[in-house]
Amino acid sequence: MKKAGVIVLSLLMVLLSGCGSTAQETPKNDTPSTVSDYDITVTMVEGTDTYDIDGKYTGEVVNGKPQGVGTFEADGENGSTYTYEGNFSNGAFNGYGVTTIINDGETLEMSGTYTNGEFTPTTGESFNYIGQLDLFGKFTISDAVIEYIDENENLFPTATNEAIQSSDIQDFSSKQFNKTRKQDQIGLVKLDLYAVQVFEDDYLGGKLTYLLAADDDNNYYALYYLDSTEVYNEDTFTAYAIPCSTSSFDNISGGTTNVIVLAACYIG
Repeated sequence: MKKAGVIVLSLLMVLLSGCGSTAQETPKNDTPSTVSDYDITVTMVEGTDTYDIDGKYTGEVVNGKPQGVGTFEADGENGSTYTYEGNFSNGAFNGYGVTTIINDGETLEMSGTYTNGEFTPTTGESFNYIGQLDLFGKFTISDAVIEYIDENENLFPTATNEAIQSSDIQDFSSKQFNKTRKQDQIGLVKLDLYAVQVFEDDYLGGKLTYLLAADDDNNYYALYYLDSTEVYNEDTFTAYAIPCSTSSFDNISGGTTNVIVLAACYIG
């Protein structure tokens, strides 16, 4: 089981240990221009920490700073690589972008909104990023589900199920979802479940609770909830959530556990 709060930090440290100083300068004028493979230093923000990373930039610049759309690439030790593709403003990651970190055969992708060098995903983008952390298996979320979550971000999370009553609760069939991996109509479902494993980690300045749960028909679910919860191992509980995807992970018995992925808005 991987810890959500330490993955990005450890990969950034590997990249920093392989970075050197740069000397090449980008053109400095008010007129937008395009450069290729220019040496620059960008600042990444992770919580209260900042990291200066040296690398190569290809894209648009104004006054010597990345401005517009571009690609930044950096190499670390042992073949590790760091790539950001997306929007820049005043030399920093700003707007939508995709960061890809490859280290020791593992790939981590951070797709979403950036603000002054910090990954600041929307709620929907955040659930998609959680899918890259490989907690109960990796997964990706469709743009339609991300859009639904962002349009209803006040529900993710909510502390009371009363806040959900105005939402249309959809019928749910685990067999159908495992077959098609999508709902006929995107929306919340209500499930009564048994908690097999419950974990809580620090996550992007808040808390992330992730649960492995089962229903009465022995279907397994991986639930992700952007807050703390009073549900513990072996508890029964009710969840309101949106089905996002399917995934699987290697279990301690040497087999594979298949799960339906849920972005939970209420657990209690």
